[in-house]
Amino acid sequence: MEALVALCDTFVPSIDVSQLPVDDFSAIKFYQTSDSMAGTPRPGSGTVTNPSSISYKLNNADEENLKKGLERVLRILAAAGAEEIGTHHEHGRTLKVKEASLKEFEKFVKEESSMPLKKLSTTICSAHQMGSCRMGRRRGRWRGFFMADSSVFSTALGMNPMVAIQAISYCTAQSVLEVLGSKKYI
Repeated sequence: MEALVALCDTFVPSIDVSQLPVDDFSAIKFYQTSDSMAGTPRPGSGTVTNPSSISYKLNNADEENLKKGLERVLRILAAAGAEEIGTHHEHGRTLKVKEASLKEFEKFVKEESSMPLKKLSTTICSAHQMGSCRMGRRRGRWRGFFMADSSVFSTALGMNPMVAIQAISYCTAQSVLEVLGSKKYI
């Protein structure tokens, strides 16, 4: 199962704030932010004709599901104690949760989660979750294609997947070397 996702908030990796220039307000502002996603498990369809040509048309059902998800994510972030919430929408705003009244909060969530998501107005991406990489019924169809992440797990793990992912990546790398060495991919 592939998931189509829309993003809420902003993510900036951990950094040492003491090393930032004093005038670099944006880096300091986003130092402790998190990135959350709203997803839909049944995306519409798209095509990849070559690595630089990807086409995806967001269908109405996906857009509505993503909007519902964005609304829930905004509410979850606020309930979890976020000081400021927002989305990646090109016309999106942010709200300082602790300074807003309940009425302002509800209005903000409704407006932000109902903005159109089509025409590249927000970040839309595809994510393979653990145990979600369905490759088809016939094994020989995917010659020369190697997948080495947690999406190939038969199901989500109940523990940290780091060692399992490293093992799968190592075994996949060995298979790639074997295939490239024997020219089986041609």
